[in-house]
Amino acid sequence: MAKKPRLTLISPEQTTAVTLLAPPSNLGKAGHTLWQSIMGEYDIRDSGGQQICEAADRVQEFSVIIKRDGPVIRTKMGRKITPY
Repeated sequence: MAKKPRLTLISPEQTTAVTLLAPPSNLGKAGHTLWQSIMGEYDIRDSGGQQICEAADRVQEFSVIIKRDGPVIRTKMGRKITPY
């Protein structure tokens, strides 16, 4: 069984400065913005924090494509407009 990470309770009155981790260099604008937001509120040091930010970049990329082309799927016969 995997060892559970230790959690540390921090008082809201604590004034010690927190050093934020630098965002991964492969993040785009959306992922970088999400990284800064998450790391400003939480201290996440596992791969899940990076993965969600990378996913935010993909969502931004796909949003641009969907706005340009509309909701389509690719089939072996070419593009087809989705029914939704």
